[in-house]
Amino acid sequence: MTRPLEQWKGTFGDEYTARNSAEVWLSTEKHVSALAVWYRMLKNMDHLGSIMEVGANIGLNLRVLRELLPEVPLYAIEPNELAWRTLVNQDIGVSAWNGAVEEWEPSGTFDLVFTSGVLIHIPPENLLAATDKIVRAAGRYVLCKEYFDVKPTMIPYHGQDNLLFKRDFGSWYLDHYPELRCIDYGFWWSRLEPYCDNSTWWLFEKEATK
Repeated sequence: MTRPLEQWKGTFGDEYTARNSAEVWLSTEKHVSALAVWYRMLKNMDHLGSIMEVGANIGLNLRVLRELLPEVPLYAIEPNELAWRTLVNQDIGVSAWNGAVEEWEPSGTFDLVFTSGVLIHIPPENLLAATDKIVRAAGRYVLCKEYFDVKPTMIPYHGQDNLLFKRDFGSWYLDHYPELRCIDYGFWWSRLEPYCDNSTWWLFEKEATK
């Protein structure tokens, strides 16, 4: 059986990337919704000097952040080579590494490290290794926007099993990282915010950095 990471790096990930287009997305209400959503999530973060997205795909979130924070350096990790090449060839000024968070060895920290619909695709047995890297790389804030369930639940994704796992990611962070405190959270209802696809978000701050 092909491992999930290999699928995201291969044809399955290419097909996901092909379903996303910055040009199409920018012309829809999802772009307007994304600006409003990110404005709300950023309001409790002070003096961001750098931002890292883990699992950026072609950089739709980073494109919005460039609009809202034009001077802040943006960084990314993306395991799918097609998506990574698309990201770095855009004109939004992102420094990106082609690889998976499980393979990443952070050499420094970023004021904000975030995921948006990425942790749900990491198998449960690899989740701790991934969030360890995220928390280590976060100089001040960790932001997590993912699908929620009260208990870990695998659901089929595009006709395949073991590629999407919902859980209470907020509790996961608080249970495993005592240095984090939750400073905001919420639910993005797709009826009013079509960008978000009914996702829950949590913003954490590292206590030691206060």
